[in-house]
Amino acid sequence: MSALLLVGLLLIAKASPQLLMPVYPLPYLHPITAAQFHSQDELGQFNFGFAGDNQVRVESRLIDGVVRGAYSYVDPTNKVIHVTYIADSDGYRVLSGNNLPTVPSAPAPLVSPSPVDYTPEVAAARAKFEKIYNELAAKAAEEPSETDTSESKERRRSLK
Repeated sequence: MSALLLVGLLLIAKASPQLLMPVYPLPYLHPITAAQFHSQDELGQFNFGFAGDNQVRVESRLIDGVVRGAYSYVDPTNKVIHVTYIADSDGYRVLSGNNLPTVPSAPAPLVSPSPVDYTPEVAAARAKFEKIYNELAAKAAEEPSETDTSESKERRRSLK
């Protein structure tokens, strides 16, 4: 009978760790501060659990060797953390937990900005520059190249 009571208390503690330290209106009733149980057989199966100090853990292994369990605790920010896990031939895996990181949603695709239109003053200055540049480029293409002038020949002779 006491084992059944202990299992019932652990299930209640698993469901809500805040029930571990309830407020009793009557002075002669004392809150349960800790509880634990453990059972094991010769086939390697076991079942254990404990509750106390703002934490609860329950774990069992059946004849197939798969270990299943869950634990809860109160983190430093007073949030109750619940985690359920399994350990089998595929390894240890967390099945659920309210403290697991989440993948952020994909951001919206970036849209490149449209080109800025030139102000009338800038457009006029660019057109003027392009006109002068094209005139000078055409003039330079028409003139013969005078790279080897008599002065440059004189300089080469004096260096020798």
